[in-house]
Amino acid sequence: MFRRSSLIFLIFTAVILFGFADNLSASEDHWKEQRQVLNYAIECQDNGANCQLINTGESGERRQLVSRGSLEQMEETLVEMLQAQYGNGFPNLPIWTLGGDQFWADVFVYHGWRIQENVFAGHHRLLDAQDLRRAWGSYEACQSAFQTYRRDLKFEPKSNHWVFILHGLFRGKDSVEPLRSELSEAGFEAQTVNYPSTRRSIDEHAEQLATIIKRADGADTVSFVTQSLGGIVVRRLFADADWQENIDIGKIVMVAPPNRGSQVAEALEDFFPFQVLAGESGKALTEEQVSQLPVPDVEIGIIAGQVGGEDGWNPLITGPGDGTISISTTRLENAADFLVVRGMHSFLPGLQEVRQATVHFLQTGKFP
Repeated sequence: MFRRSSLIFLIFTAVILFGFADNLSASEDHWKEQRQVLNYAIECQDNGANCQLINTGESGERRQLVSRGSLEQMEETLVEMLQAQYGNGFPNLPIWTLGGDQFWADVFVYHGWRIQENVFAGHHRLLDAQDLRRAWGSYEACQSAFQTYRRDLKFEPKSNHWVFILHGLFRGKDSVEPLRSELSEAGFEAQTVNYPSTRRSIDEHAEQLATIIKRADGADTVSFVTQSLGGIVVRRLFADADWQENIDIGKIVMVAPPNRGSQVAEALEDFFPFQVLAGESGKALTEEQVSQLPVPDVEIGIIAGQVGGEDGWNPLITGPGDGTISISTTRLENAADFLVVRGMHSFLPGLQEVRQATVHFLQTGKFP
């Protein structure tokens, strides 16, 4: 009798323990990550009514519970932890920047705010949506300051569908601002990305963009709108797959992309002033080098510009074009749609026809 009772007790205990383990596992599965910041993650259940703050460790493999409560309480705790660990960087006076598009690279963007890295010094700065410097120092300190502003100002993305907008060679993020404004009005979470086009290589620009996407807190889907060199950077981005692991890919609109190389870059390839001014990225725009880049297996719409007649205005390019590249060099065989508009290369992002066509393609997969 004793043995039988003991056996029943052991079986009963095992059932209870395994059931508890299963329930615990199921409970853990219901936690959904709301925010990942440095070594911390906020996870929630029940639409934010029950949340927890997790310390994920340096490698992201070690999980340690920090606190549990409401989403608002976890955001407050997160800020306290970041402030205690990293502070707000160096003493700062909120001032407008002097630009420096070729000296600063975005490494984090969110709702118009951005953290940038200095190409030469390696330190970082936090800019708000009006380009006021709100903090500077290490990336961690700038992220700590940003999370404090985010808590206080309570700004959130318009949509889980983010559109990253990349400018061209010699330009900066402000040159594609008209596209960002149009996309934002259409309901997308549109983010311009500043990259030092003349100071780093196309590989480095693509790596920078991948980092930004991995840090895109709240994005479920990403699309791309590019102007000129920006299209080549996105093609290089698709040569790597790690940034695509936890996100859906939408569509791509390329405005005046040198998809088959730049005839101007070919002609000036050995011209020393061009090499100095255009840097590694400019020298990489030959047909031979661009042809080695992958073509993304997504819906792509291409917009080309044209000025003048069939011969164009630029003696360095063959056939009609926008004054900088020919129409023929913009094409890709697998493009879903193709549109030619009247306009010069650098001014295409500001044209109403281009802005509206871009929105229409991202919404429908074709130009109007």
